[in-house]
Amino acid sequence: MGNEYDPEPRKQLIALLNAGIPSINCEGDESSDLYIIKSPLHFKPFISKLLQKHSSTIVIQYKSIKAISELFHSFFQTSPSEEDNFSLGHSITIVVDPEQLSELSVDSTKLIQILRIISLKHGCSIISIKNLNNVTDIKNIDKLIKLEKQDVKPNFEDLSINEDDLLLYIPSTWDSWNKIILHGNSTILGDDENNDGIIRNEQDLRNIDEKYEDYLTNDDPNKDWLS
Repeated sequence: MGNEYDPEPRKQLIALLNAGIPSINCEGDESSDLYIIKSPLHFKPFISKLLQKHSSTIVIQYKSIKAISELFHSFFQTSPSEEDNFSLGHSITIVVDPEQLSELSVDSTKLIQILRIISLKHGCSIISIKNLNNVTDIKNIDKLIKLEKQDVKPNFEDLSINEDDLLLYIPSTWDSWNKIILHGNSTILGDDENNDGIIRNEQDLRNIDEKYEDYLTNDDPNKDWLS
């Protein structure tokens, strides 16, 4: 009886997408389950139950800082008494549309820096990919589930051959505050770099991190915490 078969746990990918009418679609095969949830804030209780079943890979399609902050505020509980209380216990990937990063600018630099702060807080990865629909197909979800096998790409580069090539890949296990600050200091886009909002020192980064942490522990998910 010592050689009993121990089946591998089923893989579960939950894709939280922006576009379309609020809906839930589920499909699966012999080893995986895929949930595509559009307008996910409409389905908070359902998503909470999914996350309680077993460890999942969660893909969040970026829309805005406000929207993604509200997702983290609404879906994941924090406990101030616990160490590392903002780590969520799931593999989470934030997907940014290449159009938002294709032009190097103050806005695109600030966007990535803020997302990197959020990702470090929750243990997420950030990617950019042209065809998200392709990799949120049940036949192709291993690309997202096994992201750690991909090479880190901290700088956006559109050198892709295929539509599901990663144009950016920043795992939180690679990232750090120092690297976020270095990114800011290596980005000079105008004459007034002291007032452009790009993070170039630890104090500015710490202030934003504290604002986000205060937001997460606040009762109001609609608060504009960056203002």
